[in-house]
Amino acid sequence: MDRQELELFRQEFSEYYDDHVVVTDLDSMGNMVVYTSPYKSFDEVILYLCEHLPYTIHFDDHLDIYLYQFGTNGCIRLGIN
Repeated sequence: MDRQELELFRQEFSEYYDDHVVVTDLDSMGNMVVYTSPYKSFDEVILYLCEHLPYTIHFDDHLDIYLYQFGTNGCIRLGIN
């Protein structure tokens, strides 16, 4: 998947999960970096994404999503495919 396709995916992800995330970006390696909403429990967001990603995203390539709790440096990595 090229950078343009990843950017389109990032925008769609951000719009679809806008209640749960505040910022999404792509790093230099093509991984998606996501900062969760400070108004939701981090555990709740992780659970929600893990339950809904398989049904909302049809992604043939591998993608790592680095999920950061807003205001912290710790993250959870979610791998797709």
